Amino acid sequence: MKKKSIILFAMLMIISSIAFAQEKVDRMPKISGFAQIRYDANFDKDFDLSSNTFSLQRVCINFDGKLTEKLSYRVGGDFVRQTALTDAYLKYTICDAFTIQAGQMKTPISFENQFNPAFDCEFNDYSVIIKQMTGYENGITGIGALGRDIGVMASGSLFKVENKKGENLYLVDYKIGVFNGNGINNKDNNNRKDIIGRIDFHPWMKELTITGSYQNGKYINSDELQGVNNRWSAGVQYKTDKIVFRSEYIGGETGRVDSGEDKPFNSTGFYALAGYWFDICKTQKIMPVVRYEYLDKDDKIEKGAVNYITAGVYYLPVKQVNFKLNYQLTKPQDGDNSHAIVAILNYKF
Repeated sequence: MKKKSIILFAMLMIISSIAFAQEKVDRMPKISGFAQIRYDANFDKDFDLSSNTFSLQRVCINFDGKLTEKLSYRVGGDFVRQTALTDAYLKYTICDAFTIQAGQMKTPISFENQFNPAFDCEFNDYSVIIKQMTGYENGITGIGALGRDIGVMASGSLFKVENKKGENLYLVDYKIGVFNGNGINNKDNNNRKDIIGRIDFHPWMKELTITGSYQNGKYINSDELQGVNNRWSAGVQYKTDKIVFRSEYIGGETGRVDSGEDKPFNSTGFYALAGYWFDICKTQKIMPVVRYEYLDKDDKIEKGAVNYITAGVYYLPVKQVNFKLNYQLTKPQDGDNSHAIVAILNYKF
């Protein structure tokens, strides 16, 4: 798998270089990326250290460019995950109201899934419920998707208005697509495609977003884990230069085969977070942040829900570098509490 990913990535870069060999300088692909260097310390209920390690969480490189004024592309990879190809799509922008893209991309399910985890997320990583419900490595379906899939998606911004501050904004952003439903770099293994859509409403305020998304699909992971893969979410975010508040609820119905019958189980999750930026030394900023999460992966398991409480600081010394320090308390309904301290250094180029 690793060798195939390396060969595919190299071929895409060669093709891209040839395509742009005769183009002007401003047509050349832009190279960008980021890396995350992480330290984890895990503790048991008595706060005795059980494990600790340094690791690379993500090392991502992206190539973005234009073939014409309206036709753009992205090719990206995460080199921590065995040189996995994460993004590879073409995007054609007809107007602000309608863009079409095809390839491998982030799916529109949930609001936080769209963020860059190193610089848009206030904590060391996405919320637990986002990773579980949108298809990361250890998600509920067991399909490693990194929040992405292969398919075709339309998007756009509608209803341009001027608010009381004299700012122009669109009231509605939308995304809707058809995807394999089988994760990154994988063909579909059933004849059912996943339909995923999201709508964001900005009620005459750039700072406020009210969002909702829905996924209707089917998956096959094993003889036991297969069937429907339906998700729905609702959330709100208020974000200014100083304040951030975001909350999101996600529900899901996941197929599981028991004794020859498809018996889906339900999952529910919720998170809420808040933070405030303080300016220090004129050019630097620091944000204390808190987050509460609740996740019940399987409603058929009695007392199977887990609560997570996280507190941390987000330090931004320069635009290209940040440091996050988090403490997390994990409180299962059935079992002992545990503690974790995570420090992560992020830089981008």
